Amino acid sequence: MRPEIDAYLREHGAQYTTEALRRQLIHAGHDAAQVDTALREWEAGRGAQLTETRTVSRRFWRWAIGLHLAAGVLASVWLLLGSTSGGYIGIALIILGLVLLIGLSISGLIGRALIGRGMAAALVFPVISALLIGGTCMAMAGPVTI
Repeated sequence: MRPEIDAYLREHGAQYTTEALRRQLIHAGHDAAQVDTALREWEAGRGAQLTETRTVSRRFWRWAIGLHLAAGVLASVWLLLGSTSGGYIGIALIILGLVLLIGLSISGLIGRALIGRGMAAALVFPVISALLIGGTCMAMAGPVTI
């Protein structure tokens, strides 16, 4: 009877509270002691899975933020070195910062959805976002003449 309990927890565990799962399993005719044991084991496994997910998520955000910061710094330096009109540099840097934040937010949403497929898949959009934003800014600033 235990495999049925485990299958039910795998299927419905993410949707319902532990108490609701327990009530439904007992209502379905399973032994309360077996249900309690299965729930304890399931909760322990779920805790380890949540810890692993948080670790991967932190690593993803460090990379995504780092990529966008690097693009921002590179584009800012490019703007400062290549700009011929100094009056608009401050406004351009503020706009660049806001666009990078928006790009980071969007890439974070997409990356979180892809994080289950691996870190490389999750980081594809942040890389594209940082390159597009930084590259566009650098292209708009023109060539750097030192």
